[in-house]
Amino acid sequence: MHVGNLPLGVGLTADMLKQFFNAAIVSANLHDLAKEGEPVLDCLLSGEGKFGFVEFRTIAEAISCTALNNIELGGKQLRIERPRDYQPMPEAMHEELKKLGILGNTSVAPDGKDLLSGDAPAAITGPTPMLALGMSAPAPAPPSTPTVGGLVSIAPAAPAAPTGLPPLDTSAATVVLALQNMVTAEDQSKEDEMSDILEDTKSECEKHGAVVACLAPKPGAGGPEGSGIEAGAIALRVYVRFVTKESAIACAGELHGKQFDGRAVRADFISEAVFEALQTLPCFV
Repeated sequence: MHVGNLPLGVGLTADMLKQFFNAAIVSANLHDLAKEGEPVLDCLLSGEGKFGFVEFRTIAEAISCTALNNIELGGKQLRIERPRDYQPMPEAMHEELKKLGILGNTSVAPDGKDLLSGDAPAAITGPTPMLALGMSAPAPAPPSTPTVGGLVSIAPAAPAAPTGLPPLDTSAATVVLALQNMVTAEDQSKEDEMSDILEDTKSECEKHGAVVACLAPKPGAGGPEGSGIEAGAIALRVYVRFVTKESAIACAGELHGKQFDGRAVRADFISEAVFEALQTLPCFV
C-alpha cells in the first residue's frame, strides 16, 4: 500500500512506521486471526519522507489497511491507497495464492475479496493499545476518538455528507482541471504542506492519465482585472494539466464531490490559455 501525507520533522523511520501499522491493524481487528506474528512485513520511506510503502504478508491484510485511510500520525491524516501501478489479482491465481497462504482472510476482506470498495467501509471497533513512537503529540483528540500514543485516531472517516455541489459539467471539457477545496489558507502558509498536497494530488490524478503539470497559485498571486486569472478567481485552487481531455474528464468524474479532509472537492475545466497565464504567476509546484 502507498501511504502519503506522512508527518515531516518528527524523526519518523521505516521501522517506526512498521510498528505503527502493526499496532493499528491489530487493534482494529483488521489482521488475519489465523496467522501468528505481525501483518506488516516491511516499510519503505521516500528520500524526503513525504510518502512510503507498506508491505503486508497477505493480500487480505493489505486490502483491510485501506479502512485506516485518514488515520492520524504526528498530527497528519495519512492517505492510504494502492500504488499507481496496481493491477487486480487475476481470478485464475486465486486458489493458488490461497494454498500458499498469501491470499489471507480478514473480517473485511474474506479470502482476499475487496469489500471496502463499496459505499460503506467496515466499522473499526475494539480498544486501541498505547504505542510510543517518540514523537510530539498533537492536541488531544475528542474523547470519543481512540488514539495510539496520543498520535493516532483510528476511527473510520465519517460518511460523506451531501456536498451541495452542482453536477459536473463536461460540455466544455479541456485538458486542464481547476480543483477547489483541496487546500486552505493555513495549508498555503506551509511550504512543505503544499508540497505534500500537490504530490498527492498529482499521484491521484495520474491514475487517470499522464499529467503535464500540477500547481497552486501562492497567496495574493493574480493578474489584472479581466485577465481571467484575478487573485480572487484563482485563490485556494489546485490546477492540473493532463495530456488528453479524456484523462481530465475521467479524473474530474472521480474527484468531483469527493471528500478531502472533510471538504467536498469541486472540479471545473479551464482553458489551456488561462493555465499558461497561471504559470507566469508565483505558484506552488
